[in-house]
Amino acid sequence: MKSFFRALVVIFVSALTFDASAKLQVLTELSPPNQTMVNNEVSGSSTELVRMILSKSNLEGDFTLLPWARAYHLAKNQPNALIYSIARTTERETLFRWIGPVAVFETRVCNQ
Repeated sequence: MKSFFRALVVIFVSALTFDASAKLQVLTELSPPNQTMVNNEVSGSSTELVRMILSKSNLEGDFTLLPWARAYHLAKNQPNALIYSIARTTERETLFRWIGPVAVFETRVCNQ
């Protein structure tokens, strides 16, 4: 029997503090085609959406591709940090200020 679960992947800003005049530290992991490196620059479909959101919000960001654990740790503990793509879970709900979806992924669990 197969069960299908949808994980809404969102971008969020650290719930610690946010200074709109400061440049955001934008963190992500390698996850093609959503987050990739092209010519030493973070790129990909989700990255382009995040860049557009920042631009329309008159915000600047320094994009950094890191291993997931390091990106997640920095996002939880560093002011003016934004991380994407991340599943929105009950456990994480109060840790961050959630902005909105950048992609939807389906996870399949097979029971045999």
